[in-house]
This record gives sequence, structure tokens and C-alpha cells, in this order.
Amino acid sequence: MRTNGLSPKHLGHSPTSENLNGPLTYIYKPLQSAQHTRLLRVPASSITPAGQSLDSQSKLSDQEQYELVHVSLATCRIPYQAVSYVWGNNTRDHSIKINGQRSLPITKTLATALPQLIDICSTSYLWIDQICIDQSNDQERGQQVSIMGEIFSNATEVLIWTGGELDGLSEMKTQLARPDGLNWSHIETLVELHCRPWFSRGWTVQEAVLAKKATLIAGTSLLPLEDVEQAWRKKNNLYSKDQLDRSEIGRRSLEVIMALRKRVSAPLLDSGFDGVLNSLGNIQTSDPRDHVYAFLGIKQDPRIIIRPDYNASTSEVFSDAARAIIEGTGSLSCFRFLPLSQRPESFALPSWVPDWSRNNNAGGIVQDPALESSLGHKPFKAAKEFRHKLRTSTSPVDILLVSGHIIDFVELRIPSLWRLVRDTIYRKPEEAVATPPRFFSLTDEQIVNIDSGALTDVTQNLRKRLMSVLVAGRIDVEEILTKYEKGHQDDPHSDEGLSLSFQLYNLSHHEVWITRSKKLALIPPTRCEKGDMLAIVHGSITPLLLRNSGNGNYSMGGQCYLENAMFGEAVTWEEDQADILPLA
Repeated sequence: MRTNGLSPKHLGHSPTSENLNGPLTYIYKPLQSAQHTRLLRVPASSITPAGQSLDSQSKLSDQEQYELVHVSLATCRIPYQAVSYVWGNNTRDHSIKINGQRSLPITKTLATALPQLIDICSTSYLWIDQICIDQSNDQERGQQVSIMGEIFSNATEVLIWTGGELDGLSEMKTQLARPDGLNWSHIETLVELHCRPWFSRGWTVQEAVLAKKATLIAGTSLLPLEDVEQAWRKKNNLYSKDQLDRSEIGRRSLEVIMALRKRVSAPLLDSGFDGVLNSLGNIQTSDPRDHVYAFLGIKQDPRIIIRPDYNASTSEVFSDAARAIIEGTGSLSCFRFLPLSQRPESFALPSWVPDWSRNNNAGGIVQDPALESSLGHKPFKAAKEFRHKLRTSTSPVDILLVSGHIIDFVELRIPSLWRLVRDTIYRKPEEAVATPPRFFSLTDEQIVNIDSGALTDVTQNLRKRLMSVLVAGRIDVEEILTKYEKGHQDDPHSDEGLSLSFQLYNLSHHEVWITRSKKLALIPPTRCEKGDMLAIVHGSITPLLLRNSGNGNYSMGGQCYLENAMFGEAVTWEEDQADILPLA
């Protein structure tokens, strides 16, 4: 008789402290170097001969011969398969025997998966984190996390355990190869598959992205990961709203994984490691620090150096990641992932540090560089070519020293005008393209009288200036206004219409302010108060909103659009003449 796929002789259930902590508990030998790891050797008699079914043998009958071997990734010539799975409940109340007698605790999930994984193993060696890493040693965990990318990219195959049998999966695999393809009956199978925890967990992303070959497993069914994507692509139009809603996280995760797999093999225009972290912000992790550490294996920029440290707090880990990105690249581009509104104080982050556990930048001034380029947008260069430079400092670790100058102050918000524009744009941005909103029909004189004459001192070419600010200078405003005045409008589905609609929608999350020097600015909502400062900071492609936070420090309010300051016009100093601005 077998219990959970493992024989009771070799799999302990609810082990006592005696058999886990006593003399027969497996004791890990220290790894020889930071490039070493362990592999679980599967006895040759446990390998399924070609042509036999997966469940044709009892795989743990030779468990006395299982052993852990130490290998160096730098010199290892042993082919092995790495296992990607979700721990589930972290309680390790099952166990396996290593080297014939020593007991090693594992979770119920792994205990259930192990027989099938051994069945599938074709190399005699498996890498499984629960078994191959000393989970009680935080220092070793951190060291192994730092080479996780190499572990999975060096494996001959990554075995993706998603759980037990799934009705219809084997049939779906067969149908994919046929001309008539999938039908309605397979849609729910795909939905159930996407709803499995593997598709919504952080660590599984890089494990699948880096795989030379990725095989998805559900019970005894095997399916190349590419086939799962192919099935979704072929039949995504058949999903009901309920099915789309239920499977959304899993589907989005698969899309990210497959996109990144293609980038690893044939790199595309890269939005940077900060872009990767942000796009995966909604993926689930049991430890929030793994919102950074789980993706180090897909970091392609060697200038960004992040060393896992599980003794550090979440705030420290997120801050260290932001600092490493900034100092490695010389760019403050990660500021585009700061929230537009006040954020929850979950981790007490410094104002300049993005919350990597959330997906931000819905409607930021600056979007993904690849997207900006595809829309034909000229890159902003508010600080010209000046880059952020690393500065030696005795300041606290939560302080970032940046260089630049404060160039203006915000004075007056224009709420009525902004509501007039936003109410049309935000709700249905395509209507702002297809049908001229009321704003476009206003004259300069009418605009001046809005908000009790607040714009009296900013009258010249006011409508054109406001429109230019609303689209952050990305679109030819003169051409748009001329079209509307002549009764023409863009097709909302044309390239020009889509670009305008996209820009209006994103920037409708901001507010219009007048500065002390009578310029118009577009600023994140709820982040601004009268007297806040606008600064040009080296390494930032846009002006930044700053506020005096005391002790000579400034808090970050986010990226802004400011008239006549987006392409270096406001920079009147040499690079070495900038002030030091401490961000807290």
C-alpha cells in the first residue's frame, strides 16, 4: 500500500521530535563555496524505462540509495532536472530518508509530487529547493538564492509540478495537434489550470523563464509550457467573463513568463530590471522580500548588484534594490514606479523607494520605454545628459543623495478646469478623440475666467499651452486644435487616435498647477501642496516634486511635467555645480 504516493516505510507522517531532531535526522554538510549546490541522486532502478507509463513502478522502493551530492555550478558536468513547484503549507510534517537512514522533513505538497517527479526523471539527478538547500540556515538560503538563476538555466529541463490530475488535460494536448484544435470543453480545463497556485507565485516566474525546456505536470499528464500558451492564444475569444476573471492572475503570469522566455533567448528592447520588478508586483510570495529576490535570475544588467540577505527587513530589501538599480544604471527611471497617490505604510519605505510588492505606474508621466518608442514619443531629457553619480556618504541607509537644483515652486491648483477636462477623458478616453470635448471649444478668455480668474497671469496662448501640458508635450497640439476647429477629428483606432487616447487617459490621473514663475505643471494628485518644490535632478528624465521634510532632507512626490523644462531648457549649470539634495 502507498500513502500519498510514498511507501509508509520511507515517508514519515507527522514525525515526532525524536525522528526529526534526534540522532537520525539528516545533518547538512556545509557547501564548499558560493558556487556550490546539492543534487538529489535518484537510484538508476527508479528511472522509468522508455515506453512505460508514469505510474508503472513504485519509485521509492530504493530510497535507501538516495543521496545528496555536492557539485560546483562552475565545473558541474552532471545533467540534472530542476523542479519548480509551490510549497503550499510550509509545515514540513512528512519526511524522506537520505543516505539510507537519515530523515529529512518535507512538505505535504512535495511528498505528493515526489513519486511522479522521480518517474519523470531521466537524468538520475533532481534539484529541489526543500531538499537541496538547508532551509534552517538563512545564510545558505541567501547564498543559494543568489545563484538560483544559474541552477535553473543550467538544468537540462525544468519540471513544473502544478498539482494532481486535471480532467481533460491529456485530451487537450492531443487536440492541439489536430487541425480542428480545441473546443468548448477544453476551456474550463485551461481555466482550472491557470487557477492553480503555480501560476500566481513569485519564484515560479524565473524558474520557468530560465528553463532550457519547461514541462508542465498535472498528476500523470505532461505538457510543454509552450503548448499551454498556444492553447490560450487559440481559444482566448471563447472565455466567458467569469472564466476570464477567475483565471486572470494565472493568464497574466503566463504571458509575462512567455514574453520573458523569448527575451532571454532573443533579447528585445529592455525596460530594465525595475520594469521587470514592477510588472511582476502583483505576483504572490509568502515572504515579501522575495518580490525582489525571486526575480534576480532574470536580471540581465550586470551593473545592478543585489545580494540576498534574509536578515534584512522588507524596507531594507526594497530600498537596497532601488539603490542598486539607481547606482548601477546612473538613472532615476525607477521613480516612474512611485505611486501617484498616497501609498499604504505597509513597509515604512523611504519616499524615493517603489513598493516592489505592487504594480504601479497606472497613468504615470513616463511609460515603458518600448511603449513610448512605439508611439513615436521623443524621450524626455530634463537633466540633459547628466547622470546620477554614486556618492560616498555617512548618511543613513534610507537616504539617497542626488544632485541637481530646485528651479521652481508650485503655487496654485486649477481644480475646476481640470475636472472639466478629466471628466471626459478619464471615463471614456476614446471619446476625447472621436468627439471634441467641451474644453477644446473654450476660448482663452473663457479659460482665464475659470476658477475666479486664477489663470489671469498665464494668458498667452493659454488653450494651446494647457492642451500641451495635458498630453505632456507628446503630441502636436497645433495640429489637433486645427483639426477640431475645422470640424475634423482623428479616427480613435488610427495610430494618431490611439496615441492621443492613450496619452490623455494616462495623464488624466494628474492635476494642473501654476508655478511661482507662471509656468503650467502636471503633477501627481494628492501628492502636492502649495510651496512644494520642482527640481531638476541628475539622472531623472523629468522634473521631480520635492517637499522639505526637515533635517535638511526632502521627500519625493514623483515625476512631473513642467513647461519649458522637459528637454534640458531649465539646466543652466555645469554638471559639477549642482547642489546635493538628500532624499528621505
